[in-house]
Amino acid sequence: MIKILVTGGAGFVGSSLCIKLKQKYPDYSILAFDNLRRRGSELNLIDLKRNGIEFIHGDIRNDEDLISAGAFDLLIEASAEPSVMAGLNSSPAYIINNNLYGSINCLNACLNYKAKIIFFLPAESILSIKLKMLFSKKKKHAFLLQRTKKKKEFRNLVFPKI
Repeated sequence: MIKILVTGGAGFVGSSLCIKLKQKYPDYSILAFDNLRRRGSELNLIDLKRNGIEFIHGDIRNDEDLISAGAFDLLIEASAEPSVMAGLNSSPAYIINNNLYGSINCLNACLNYKAKIIFFLPAESILSIKLKMLFSKKKKHAFLLQRTKKKKEFRNLVFPKI
């Protein structure tokens, strides 16, 4: 049986992907992997359970959490911190650790299990960051968020066979 792990699986995009995948491929094992950090994500757990999707509470920043999910055939990385406001009044460490280092952990887990990976990177998020920050005094923060997302795109080119 094909096993698909969706990181950020309890978020809006991740849970929608899980549900659509389960509807299209009912014989596949779909796992939603999420740290539930984003407010409201826990509300999607009801729909995931109703659709027969297993939930794993874990964090991509912790490679042991990814390994504890067990072997999988495909990982869909949809866990990026999309908010331009994240880290605005605090350290940007979460953005860097999640969007960059967490994605590296995902790549390593895929290498470990010889699995494929898909990065979900909404281009409109990056564009909206540019537009919102064009007139803002906080350009450095937006640049940092954009750079961590761009690093994901770059890794997709570096690891094309995964």
